[in-house]
Amino acid sequence: QEETSVPADLVTSMILKPAARIRFENIPPAEQRNIIQWIEAAEEKTTRSQRIREAVAQLVAGDSGPLHT
Repeated sequence: QEETSVPADLVTSMILKPAARIRFENIPPAEQRNIIQWIEAAEEKTTRSQRIREAVAQLVAGDSGPLHT
């Protein structure tokens, strides 16, 4: 099983929103990888920041996907 490292900027955002971190830790590894890959695929810093905000908001809401649409 391949482990994916969580980007520091996503970790920081989830520290500020503990509900997002708890949800992220409890979703299947494949869903975690999908979120990380979607964030890392952003070519612009502003797009990446937007995706992190969106991912954290969806995790807080209890929804982990689909984020990459």
